[in-house]
Amino acid sequence: MSNNEVQYKELLEVARSPGKAEQPPREICEQMWFPNGNNIFGKLENSRSRRLIQGREWIREHENTYNCATQLSLMFLAHDVDSLVLGLKKSRQHGRGRKTLAFEQYAKDSGLSSEEVRNEYKRSRSLFQVLAEEGPGSLLLVLRSESPGL
Repeated sequence: MSNNEVQYKELLEVARSPGKAEQPPREICEQMWFPNGNNIFGKLENSRSRRLIQGREWIREHENTYNCATQLSLMFLAHDVDSLVLGLKKSRQHGRGRKTLAFEQYAKDSGLSSEEVRNEYKRSRSLFQVLAEEGPGSLLLVLRSESPGL
């Protein structure tokens, strides 16, 4: 099965899953992304990748309180990398695949190393599995249970 077919299958599973889970309270999301009324991802003049990495750094500094946001932002990173892969030409460049090129491109834009991007991407896969199998509400409730501050 090709990478596109796998992503399509995952997307279909996620689209079917919302009815499976309990709806999380709106306050959870507001507390997670706008603590004390401040957007953790910073100003819009920075690139999307840079803002995500800055937000993740802020989250890591407050990890005991914001573990849920840490995990969700990790999923955003994986989504961005997958989007880069889909936007790249199908040919290989100097023997490297599209995913490797996407890791390198994301690393350059975000200020991380390619290896850090690759490792973060790998960590996100289990979260997508929970999302596909149980739905977004369940994922948020599971992540919230691991975040005592929310």
